[in-house]
Amino acid sequence: MNESDSARKDLAGEFERIRTRSADPASQEGRSPADTRALEAGGLAVRIAETSPVGVVLVDAEGELIYANRRAEEIFGLPRDRILQRSYNSSEWRITDRHGAPLPEPQLPFSLVRQNIEPLYDYPMAVERSEGRRILLAVNAAPLLDAAGRFEGMVATLEDVTEGEAAREALRRSEERYQRLLAALTTYTYTVFLHKGEVFSTEHCIGCVSATGYTPDDFSRNPYLWLDMIHPADRQAVLDRIARVFGGEEAVSFEHRIIHRNGSVRWLRDTIVAHRDPAGVLVQYDGVVEDITERKRAEERFRSLVEMAPDGMVIVDAQGDILLVNAQVERLFGYGREELIGQEVEILVPEGYRGSHRAERGGYAVHPAPRPMGSRPELSARRKDGSEFPVEISLSPLETDEGIVISAAIRDISARKRAEQTLRENEAQFLAARRIQEYLLPGSPPPLPGYDLAGASFPADTNAGDYFDFLALPGGRLGLVVGDVSGHGVGPAVLMALTHMLVRSLSGHHGDPAELLAAANAILIEETDADHFVTLILAALDPAARTVTWVSAGHPSGFVLGSHGDSKATLESTGLPLGVLAGAQYDLGPTVRLAAGDLLLLVSDGTYESRAPGGEILGISRMLDVVRRHRTGSARDVIEALYDAARRHAGNRNPPDDVTAVAVKVL
Repeated sequence: MNESDSARKDLAGEFERIRTRSADPASQEGRSPADTRALEAGGLAVRIAETSPVGVVLVDAEGELIYANRRAEEIFGLPRDRILQRSYNSSEWRITDRHGAPLPEPQLPFSLVRQNIEPLYDYPMAVERSEGRRILLAVNAAPLLDAAGRFEGMVATLEDVTEGEAAREALRRSEERYQRLLAALTTYTYTVFLHKGEVFSTEHCIGCVSATGYTPDDFSRNPYLWLDMIHPADRQAVLDRIARVFGGEEAVSFEHRIIHRNGSVRWLRDTIVAHRDPAGVLVQYDGVVEDITERKRAEERFRSLVEMAPDGMVIVDAQGDILLVNAQVERLFGYGREELIGQEVEILVPEGYRGSHRAERGGYAVHPAPRPMGSRPELSARRKDGSEFPVEISLSPLETDEGIVISAAIRDISARKRAEQTLRENEAQFLAARRIQEYLLPGSPPPLPGYDLAGASFPADTNAGDYFDFLALPGGRLGLVVGDVSGHGVGPAVLMALTHMLVRSLSGHHGDPAELLAAANAILIEETDADHFVTLILAALDPAARTVTWVSAGHPSGFVLGSHGDSKATLESTGLPLGVLAGAQYDLGPTVRLAAGDLLLLVSDGTYESRAPGGEILGISRMLDVVRRHRTGSARDVIEALYDAARRHAGNRNPPDDVTAVAVKVL
């Protein structure tokens, strides 16, 4: 046994002797009065420790436990002898901080007291009991020093605060739930008391805090706070409404804005119920206030979407009365908004069909369901001047707080009907589109010294949707165009022809290719339906400067290859396809400088999307490999090689999509 073990045994033994001898009266015989007083004092200290409501432990200078009271046994769930078998710093205690993270040895209470030689108060820590339950402790500890001031050990009290912490945590969670509930309240009630027609006090329930930012006490201190917070633009309207209550109206509901305490603008719906004395004098009125800010924001977003829609939009209630129209309706029908709001929707229906339309509308209101555009054939609408025009209409029922409303999208299909009628009158209508395309496509490229130009379009079927063109642009530049209309058949071919004529007619007025496409898009938005659009790339070649700029409306990339087949530039899309979004803007791509031997290539997607019988597409990489292999030939040779590659890849059949390309070689 070493010296420290001996000292620890002596200290523990002395403490135990004091405890046992102070409890044994017989052992006190023959002692001096001083010894008896010392023993009595020691015995009193032990009895106090044994009956203490907190755990008491003694630790020697080496960190070994030499005493634990009864409360310590209860706290740790261990008998005293097992507690004293453990070192105070032993890992068996599994000591952690309040959150369960292990406490390193330098942060343990014993280490802190021994290092600092000063007391430690309310130190938080947790210990895992033998059955696995974690308890939270508040530790107070003080150093024990000998006569020379040397550290001899530590006495510590341990208070189990687990239940208190749990209660505080429950209270914290309860307060958080209350605050969340308070913040979620969007409706509150209030009462205004009057005397001789003057407001003298108000009462507001706690919900006013969320809606207005002000507390009930704020409203009590200032009876006119409800008026002060009203948005200045709405204040007079609110006062007029309240005047109606003073004038005898029993129930008034109105919507207005307020300035929230935080400075934000909120929308409220206020419903007032008046209370009068037997003489009919208003003495009090109650109000229910609902925060409708989110609903108002949703309405504004909805109105914005309706206003931006390319079709005429009419919103009607279940009775068929018009609630909302957009600018397109005004343009289509010739009415002003104020002339339509509140009218029966039959004002837009030809007179001969109004009766049947009312009956059909009534049936639809009973069983509303979405009705897509074009599901009802041969519909007509009536303008303000009495003229009629063909339309397609889609219907969508919408749930609102006031009940079902019906949203109708109205599309003028006059232009399409005229085009269809023209094609029906042509005995070879299925060849008309192809003939139009053949007529519109340039027979040969314009001569351009120093350059070899070629362009071709190989249709996949009778009616093609691709086109290419060469345009004379201001400043001596040459415009190179490749376009592709979505879909195949008569409709896309007519749209292709319209696009061709638009770009041609606008090229003389717009030197900037980006402005040209924006102008074309604005017209196509009015003339096309939502099912079709046009992708188009326009490259402006300056032959003197040997530069090219471009703008692309959602079209596949163009390419500039160097004289050795290296990739010099990729002409990527710079905007949305034409006919998709009203007001779309287009950006010019960066200027590309050309050199002798360079090859500029513009293609449609059919050039590289040729599909093999197994489903694999040709792809851009293989398409460019074809160009590289034939780059020493003429521009026409390159285009024909591309078509042959697409056809071979499709199993020696016509590719499923048109193959269109424009190639320019710099000589």
